[in-house]
Amino acid sequence: MSVENLKKMLGTVHGELENTQGLAEQEEQSLRDLLEDIENRLDELDDNREKETDGDDFGERVTAAMGEFQASHPTLEFALRRLVDTLQKIGI
Repeated sequence: MSVENLKKMLGTVHGELENTQGLAEQEEQSLRDLLEDIENRLDELDDNREKETDGDDFGERVTAAMGEFQASHPTLEFALRRLVDTLQKIGI
């Protein structure tokens, strides 16, 4: 999958986040920070720069976010799950 398609998928998650009501401010900010980190990594790939590793484990962070939203915000959780599955397939 191309970086462009991944960015579109990330945009879908951003859209779901905008349409999701009832998130605690801390949950929303945490998810926005995570999405920004993912977008930065995708920009690095798009620019053909070497992937920087700072010890962050996106998989763990996104899995934790999905757990928080699974029951209360299933549409957002589904969008996150699709993004995570795709990122894992390309090794991010």
